[in-house]
Amino acid sequence: MKRICVLKKSVLVAVVYMAFFASLYAQTTDVEKWSIRGDEYYEKRDYENAIKAYTQVIDLRLKEEDEVEQKAKSWAMATNSDFYEFSRTWTGIEINAYLQRGHSYYRLKNYDAAIADYKVVAENYDPNFYPIYVSLGDAYGAKGDFTNAVSNWKKYIENKPGTKVMSYNVDKSYLADMWFCATLWEKKLLSDDPKYEKWIQEICNNNHVTRAEIETFYKENRGW
Repeated sequence: MKRICVLKKSVLVAVVYMAFFASLYAQTTDVEKWSIRGDEYYEKRDYENAIKAYTQVIDLRLKEEDEVEQKAKSWAMATNSDFYEFSRTWTGIEINAYLQRGHSYYRLKNYDAAIADYKVVAENYDPNFYPIYVSLGDAYGAKGDFTNAVSNWKKYIENKPGTKVMSYNVDKSYLADMWFCATLWEKKLLSDDPKYEKWIQEICNNNHVTRAEIETFYKENRGW
């Protein structure tokens, strides 16, 4: 009889927890729900559905902002004012949707769409979010636009604080990766800052690429 009572208590506790989390989910906004779905799809590498979910987040946020602007217009009309104030708000969830949708487009090799989303993040998020320039550089590099690729990689390399480069996996068969290394090599040559030398060494230590290979690639392509 004692075991039965313990079992019933466990079931009761489980039911209480389920009801608690169900109530939390019910309080979650549609924007948050679609954001959660998008992250789940992305983790599963289901990039097509991730894009759809993140697009829902973006569309719902645009609708919310439109409603705020319409209220400002209505207030102006009601007070016979010739102007109204409206400032577009960017939320973290919305920026994450653009970023992750950009990553999803990139994984599906839709580089133009990835670049468009990455630009939204670069223009409207924290200016110190330097990794976005690596993403932009990679997308441009993947489509063969190395002029814009190098320009964005330089923004990251020149502005990132500290003495460690991001964890960068170099695949020598992937041209864009070698262009990134060559961009870093150029900064090492043109600057007295020792961090560039440390970054080159870090990349060589953690990848199957040598200093000689990077230097050779740079010399052969430095016409950019």
